[in-house]
Amino acid sequence: GDLAKATLALKGGRVSGTIQFVPYASSAQAFLVEATEGGRAALALVERDAAVKVKADANVDGSSACEVTFDAATARVLVQDEAACTMAGQVRQLLALGAAIELVGVSSTALDMTLEYIKVRQQFGKPLGSFQALQHRAAHLYSELEVARAAVLKAQQLLDAGDAGADQAVSVAKAMTGLGQPECDDGFVCLVDGAGAGAARPASDFAWPAPDRARPEARAGHEAHPRRRLRGPARRRL
Repeated sequence: GDLAKATLALKGGRVSGTIQFVPYASSAQAFLVEATEGGRAALALVERDAAVKVKADANVDGSSACEVTFDAATARVLVQDEAACTMAGQVRQLLALGAAIELVGVSSTALDMTLEYIKVRQQFGKPLGSFQALQHRAAHLYSELEVARAAVLKAQQLLDAGDAGADQAVSVAKAMTGLGQPECDDGFVCLVDGAGAGAARPASDFAWPAPDRARPEARAGHEAHPRRRLRGPARRRL
């Protein structure tokens, strides 16, 4: 499984190595890590102590990620071998689905704020929402959001039911929300005619994250990863 490529080494109940681009590591009290010991895959829990070093780095979008170094840190092995690979896969599924759910929430909030704004903002003596071009853009964003929401709900249903198609459904949900959320953010900035796009205004919370606030689609691994697993119509631009 993927754990065979783990960069952390486990020996005698201690783990060593470095992991990069870990969100929220600065506030974490423990880490669930993938490691190998003598060629055997393992999933272990490492409590944060002096043997765990966390270095925060700034990302280009203003958010932050961390480099976590384990220097013979004490680790409690939870599972090994195939069971470790299975559990790691389940954790990745939940992380991807959680990120997709959050993306739907972020997009939904951005769209609600946009619709409220264009109802009251006046231009040429009329509300912005009365102009057909902006109505079409808002309707398009709504349809994008609802398609993504449906994909997330389907993934949740299949995962809860233990369906064999849950893994692909989660990938579809993550890919669709990863594509749709930036478009909703861009539409938000466009439809509010640039108002609120500064660092201290609401639009910046969606389009350009503040420091220490990671962009949602980056939180559970690279946003492109689920798309690489898909083939056919599911890969089209939404």
